[in-house]
Amino acid sequence: MAEPTKQETEQAFRVLKAQKANKACFDCNAKNPTWSSVTFGVYICLECSSVHRNVGVHISFVRSTNLDSWQLVQLRRMKVGGNASATEFFNKHGGSSLLHDSDTKKKYSSRIGELYKEELERRVKEDATRFPAGIFVEGMEAPAAPAPKEETEDDFFESWSKPATPKGSAPGTPRTSTPPVIGRAPSAPAATTSSTPIAAPAPRTISSSSIRPAARSGAGASRLTSASSTSTGTGIKKSKLGLGAQKTKPVDFAEAERKALAEAERIKQLGYDRERRGGRGEGS
Repeated sequence: MAEPTKQETEQAFRVLKAQKANKACFDCNAKNPTWSSVTFGVYICLECSSVHRNVGVHISFVRSTNLDSWQLVQLRRMKVGGNASATEFFNKHGGSSLLHDSDTKKKYSSRIGELYKEELERRVKEDATRFPAGIFVEGMEAPAAPAPKEETEDDFFESWSKPATPKGSAPGTPRTSTPPVIGRAPSAPAATTSSTPIAAPAPRTISSSSIRPAARSGAGASRLTSASSTSTGTGIKKSKLGLGAQKTKPVDFAEAERKALAEAERIKQLGYDRERRGGRGEGS
């Protein structure tokens, strides 16, 4: 069973304190008591509540009907008790003199006081059997039903759910970049998990300054070889034909260089110059 709410507690005490006997302190008849002895189910004033505290909670346990929170079993005790019920029980069992005794400890620790506590325990059990759902006092207002939620227009921002943020992948081992090489375009970075296409590396650019020395050296060598081969061939033709100067043709230096290299390789393999040796034989 659920404990009573603050609203239910206030409603129960509003009905119980409205009873005529409960409008005066059970000990001193002071008007409008706001405290109570839960042990005996009676209503007392603030001054008498301090007296009850002094005698000890094992004899009388006090609580405020306005300030304190209440348990269900405590509210049941106040419901089945009350000032009128306690007065009737004391008078019925020969304890009328105790009702006017100023000794609070004597009154509540007496034999009649112990019997009344046992009577309250029996009444509380009966009330719990009759009303197991909670506290009920005749005259209490029925608990208000929760108001139905008004239908409102759908709000786009309330119905919209924010997409979950994807979890980032664990960072891998950082790649150590290689130092750039002079004259070579830097390599493209390693492929990543993103969908951006990787740009193709730029074509290798050859500057004119890097090939100029080689071109010069190759041109000089070809010129020297071609000049030597031309002079040699011209001399031979003159000796054979006995002709004078002829009109020169444009010289293909690349072809001359190729022929010169082939001739040099042939001479190296044979160990002698066949043309020169053949010329000497004819002369002799």
